[in-house]
Amino acid sequence: MNDTLIETDWFTPRHETMRLKPTIRLIITSRCNFNCSFPVANGKNKKWCHAEGIEGFSPSRKFEFNPDPDVPTLLRLGESLKSLTGINRIRLAGLEPTLRSDISELVAGFKRLAFERIGITTNGSLLQGLAKDLLNAGLDEVNVSIHSLDRNTYAKITGVDCLDEVLDGIRHCKEIGLGTIKINCVLLRREGMKGEIRNLLKFASENSVVLRLYQLFWLPIGNSWVEKYQVSWQNFFPLWKPFIRRTRIQSLILPMRHRITFELTTGAIVQVDTFNRPKLSCAECWSCPYKFSCEEGLFGCGLRVTPDLRLSPCLYRDDLNFSLRPLCENGSSKQEREHTIAELRRRFQSWGVKLSIDTGAEQITLV
Repeated sequence: MNDTLIETDWFTPRHETMRLKPTIRLIITSRCNFNCSFPVANGKNKKWCHAEGIEGFSPSRKFEFNPDPDVPTLLRLGESLKSLTGINRIRLAGLEPTLRSDISELVAGFKRLAFERIGITTNGSLLQGLAKDLLNAGLDEVNVSIHSLDRNTYAKITGVDCLDEVLDGIRHCKEIGLGTIKINCVLLRREGMKGEIRNLLKFASENSVVLRLYQLFWLPIGNSWVEKYQVSWQNFFPLWKPFIRRTRIQSLILPMRHRITFELTTGAIVQVDTFNRPKLSCAECWSCPYKFSCEEGLFGCGLRVTPDLRLSPCLYRDDLNFSLRPLCENGSSKQEREHTIAELRRRFQSWGVKLSIDTGAEQITLV
């Protein structure tokens, strides 16, 4: 019997099709307390971090970037982008956003600006001590990156022996009633990966959380390493297939991909993405030199803004970055702001993206 998920497995009368609104993704710090790497054949680890579109990033230089933008600046930027685009969901990420002592203040500020949903993506190492304050500030969702539940493997990947603290933080979030909790795991073609997924499914079931499975992310260089270790989630699909209670297919708007959500009888939820290769999500992607290896497409994670206050629509292409400082700095003139808005609209138009400000819609849609 072939256990590979095929199209006829998805589209049955009891399945739903939904569309997600894009998200403003604010990268609020270039600092991190982890030093992540992934195993390679010779037993050593390869430094690995896509750095959320920070221009010129190298994992060995992660502490050398811009200082963290302050709370008023980020709030003004979020408010401006919300007004321009109609997007009312925001995600705070970093390298590690919980290193900011004012993270709860920032969440509370966006809640006052009437953002519908506020989430963070974190390694979870500081989550237990922050969870209550974040909940009280208005946080709706937390995504925690965990690539192994084996303590030694986890320490080898992250460079930090703190798996117990991370898991306790997730349990604490669950206990206090913090909205949606997701575990992000990058899949690797390596010995023991099937056991890792089995353990993560067990933890997700015991704690009723969402398990998000990602393929290893392609980089502009070093793809021979990625080719060797990248593996599809379908290789592990038989582990949860017998427990599927319900399947939902979400058609994501900007990148040409679908998100599949498997609700299991065990109480866990598994989420994966499928892609159309190449990811021709907009006009710009047609001529992109990385289109055959890209796993995201332009704006794959929403409107990403880096700590130097630049729009970063693509993790591969620094040349597409664009400064948004006039939208959020007090010293900017009306003329500078209007010029930035006009340039932003021009770029979106050239990329094949329509701003919703003129239509009153709540999301960005492709034209």
